[in-house]
Amino acid sequence: MKRYWKSILLCMVIVIVLGSFYMKSSLAAQKPMKIEFEKISGNEDEIDDLILYGGYDMGNQYSNWEITKNGTRERSHHSLIQELTKTYATPALGKLIKEHKQFMRGKGLNQEYFYEDEQLIAYAYMEGPGYDGPTNHSLMDIALLNKESKKITSFKADIPNKEKYYWGYVQEVQLVDGQLKVFTQGFPAAGGSDLNVYTFDLAEQKLVDAVLIASAKADEVNIAIINGYSIQPQKYVLINVEEYNHSDNGDEMKNVLADTIIYNIETNESQKVAISDDERPPSLYSGTISDSSLFVPAEAENGIEIREYDIEAEKWINKRTFALPYPTREEGGGVLELMNGRVYNIQSTNDGQAVFIGDLRTGESLYEGKLRIKDPGKDKVDNRLEIYSIEQQ
Repeated sequence: MKRYWKSILLCMVIVIVLGSFYMKSSLAAQKPMKIEFEKISGNEDEIDDLILYGGYDMGNQYSNWEITKNGTRERSHHSLIQELTKTYATPALGKLIKEHKQFMRGKGLNQEYFYEDEQLIAYAYMEGPGYDGPTNHSLMDIALLNKESKKITSFKADIPNKEKYYWGYVQEVQLVDGQLKVFTQGFPAAGGSDLNVYTFDLAEQKLVDAVLIASAKADEVNIAIINGYSIQPQKYVLINVEEYNHSDNGDEMKNVLADTIIYNIETNESQKVAISDDERPPSLYSGTISDSSLFVPAEAENGIEIREYDIEAEKWINKRTFALPYPTREEGGGVLELMNGRVYNIQSTNDGQAVFIGDLRTGESLYEGKLRIKDPGKDKVDNRLEIYSIEQQ
């Protein structure tokens, strides 16, 4: 019997996994639910590529859902292969996997590692021990796919000053005039954090430049690329730098620095966004860059205020307010996203989830609607839908 214990154990695991999967599938099939968009005004084309991620609370049951104009899908209700491999990706990466399987094989599925334009897909990954030790043996692993010829090129390159950092990772990848710019965050052994951009000549397959964009060395630091959610070409990178020190009694953290930096990828120039204490927008993490303007949301009494910063003139130029015709809004029950020249707001109200889309530049309302739940348990008063993320396909 002892000779076969491994085979018996493997069979038991398979039975349990298969049983759990099909039981969950059966339960999901018994409780079909649809969440649909209901237009109030505007153009329905505005929600064609929209993906909402949310959770549905039925008291003692909670499920995660993906909502689009074309249907609703429970996020935990995947195929058996997905359940076993857990290889889920963002919509942008899912598209790359579907269309370029050979190139995507073996790649880390973080959107920040990829760049795509009409001719090329690029990938950059920082190899190294990571948390387990210093990165002084790290290399930048770069791969390129020519979409027309289907040719894949890959090479590895050294990273300068790598002995300084005990850990680092890629935050953004961009391409300008045949040069790949890889933004990385590195954590020095002495503490703090650095944001570097390494430039690689693709024809020569070598590093040609390294620039330190931002460095923070307080007790606690946070350097983040805010607009790094897209794998498409960008002209600017929006960076937020925050530093915190312990208070004298050691019980609290005091903010000692809060800078917003705009980095021009084409010219390698940085500028700090001029913000006085009385006009600092409270939601810089929701900011976005469109053309040569930075747009940042701020709370307004009866809606959403959008502040516009002219990057070339280096000054704030406009404030626009989007009036939201919602019934009483629930505290903490909404999500706000600025992207692709639009402001998206999903808000919990006393009449369910309200949807608003507006044009950042004109202040025009483009779409207003609601999310309607079609569910056997919809009459239960404790049921609740909450949207926590918005993306575009």
